[in-house]
Amino acid sequence: MDIYWGICHACFDKDMSRSGSIREEERQKVKLVEKLRSDGGIGAALEKTNLRAADLQGVAFDQADLRGADLRWSNLRRAGLRGARMQDANLHGARLEGADMLGANIAGASLDCARLDPTTRLPDGTFWTPDRDLSKYGVKAR
Repeated sequence: MDIYWGICHACFDKDMSRSGSIREEERQKVKLVEKLRSDGGIGAALEKTNLRAADLQGVAFDQADLRGADLRWSNLRRAGLRGARMQDANLHGARLEGADMLGANIAGASLDCARLDPTTRLPDGTFWTPDRDLSKYGVKAR
């Protein structure tokens, strides 16, 4: 059985009810996600990029610039995030099970309702546990 940190279905329903029809921005996001899934995201410059609800499972984002990126509800399971710059990224509701964040900077990131499990590697190389205090990494308070 998976152990999740703060599953928040009510927040998901509220966020998704605002989504509306597909706009040009959404079409561009789909193209970007397809490119990241095929080519990878190592060292990618994605500062303040909208990747909301994107399926990025297993994508390597090592050393990527994800500062201020909108990753709400994104699937980042087993993603490589080693050394990624993720300051102020919005990871609300993101799936981070098995993600490797060794050396990542997550200061100011929002992890409300994000899902982590015992295979999620944290920036200091330790693995997530239900009693782990993430404030030591500078994440926004829940």
